[in-house]
Amino acid sequence: MSRLLISLIFPLRIAAAAQVSLFHFTIILNTKWRFITLVLILLYSGNIRSQTNDKILSQQEFISLVLMYHPMAKQADIIAEQGKAELTVARGGFDPTIQADFIRKSFDGTNYFSLFESELKIPAWFADVKAGYDYYYGSFINPENKIPAEGQSFAGISLPLLRDLITDKKRTALRQARLFRDASVQERILMLNDLLFDAIQAYYEWLYDYNSVKVYENAVKLAQDRLEFTRKSVIFGDRPAIDTVEALTQLQLRLYELNDARTNLRNALLNLSNYMWTESGVPLVFDSTISPAPIPNDWLEQSITMQQAEELVANARSSHPLVLFYNYKLLYAKAERLLKAQSILPRLNASYFLLSREIDFYRNPEFTAMRNNYKLGLSFSMPLSFTFKRV
Repeated sequence: MSRLLISLIFPLRIAAAAQVSLFHFTIILNTKWRFITLVLILLYSGNIRSQTNDKILSQQEFISLVLMYHPMAKQADIIAEQGKAELTVARGGFDPTIQADFIRKSFDGTNYFSLFESELKIPAWFADVKAGYDYYYGSFINPENKIPAEGQSFAGISLPLLRDLITDKKRTALRQARLFRDASVQERILMLNDLLFDAIQAYYEWLYDYNSVKVYENAVKLAQDRLEFTRKSVIFGDRPAIDTVEALTQLQLRLYELNDARTNLRNALLNLSNYMWTESGVPLVFDSTISPAPIPNDWLEQSITMQQAEELVANARSSHPLVLFYNYKLLYAKAERLLKAQSILPRLNASYFLLSREIDFYRNPEFTAMRNNYKLGLSFSMPLSFTFKRV
């Protein structure tokens, strides 16, 4: 899984790097002297044998641990889950609802009225579909509420004609929730990009310093052998005694460089520990017994062509997570703007409901019943504003 994430995510972080190894090569070889030292490391790494050590941390294992346990990686996963939760909440605006009301008035033993109303509302994309059943009885029923004795069922639709026709709060909320979900996915990728960028850089700095120590250890050994050889040559009269001073000076220089390399290695190991955490959220601290995996023999042979680099740059301009993230933010603002534009329009709503004499709605439907048994409604409202010019 970690290798898949690296192959998909990491190249987008650095568009000019076609492969992860080339990117690492660019990080390490930032100055001329580091380039020379690295070449020496690669030349000697095949011949150098370190101490017997089973604690080897490969790049793949390191990336897997970072993605699984690092707090930033967990936070990135939470952001993606938050986007899904927002979408679930927005979809709740289109959930069907059922409502029932019962009102009864009785006075001096007389049932003035008993009103039972029930309704099932199904929000659709452009309108609301409603169906229900009403049952009224009593001695003083309002004439406008007069219905058949067995009650009356109805079904119909209510839709806006001006305001809220193109979009409304529920539809806008759903659109924005979908955009937020997609944007959160890209934000998660960006966070993982930054995390992996820093983590892999720390790993290769540690790899560089580790092999530098091995090179300088070998250089110290060679300087000691040279000093011993020079001393014996002086004893046998092959060289002047002053040559031992030069050999000793070189040995002391190599010891100084070795001590400096070990200091850099300890600092690199501490920096690498910043990215290692346990499953329970406890930071790990590495000791000097751990070592990186050996450098592959074909490490420096990996390269890309100029055409491949240009293709990567073009791909990053169109599908980079940061570009997609801001595109989603623009679409989010566009949906909000459309909702604001709809809110200034007059409100004109229409409704149409078919009526039935039975509880079962239109068991035997007829065209005449649909034409005669209905309830039609229109509502219009518009705010009026008056501007008075002050003198």
